[in-house]
Amino acid sequence: MPLDLHSSNIAVLAMGADANIIWSYLFSFFAITPYLYFFSRWSLVLPATAIDETFDMSLSWSLSKGNGIRLMFLLGLIPVITNQLLELTLNYDSILFKIFLVIIGVVISVFEIAILSLSYRLLSENVSLDEQSKDKMNGTSSE
Repeated sequence: MPLDLHSSNIAVLAMGADANIIWSYLFSFFAITPYLYFFSRWSLVLPATAIDETFDMSLSWSLSKGNGIRLMFLLGLIPVITNQLLELTLNYDSILFKIFLVIIGVVISVFEIAILSLSYRLLSENVSLDEQSKDKMNGTSSE
């Protein structure tokens, strides 16, 4: 039985195209990771500004010290991974599906804002507690 080279070439090309797409997503993911790290550490400025606190990028950087990877995962990687998975798995060309994607985006944005606000609150409370414990050890009080 003769081997049909034409159909096997198409299969190999199709597998290669899938592999290229996967490599493209992986490259994009790793290329964006440094950006996500810096953005997540500096993003603590946003909730501080929303409540009218004097806050700048250097304070945000020092407040997030030791928590950069956690913040990057919570504030950056979750939306990126969700977006990539939706793009890879679901690709319907209908208006209802597009509306569904917008709703998913809004829901994820609301959760991200909540996560950012809670992260700011917890990190700023930890700094306040650390300062109070240092004051107690030194015998001084801020009251």
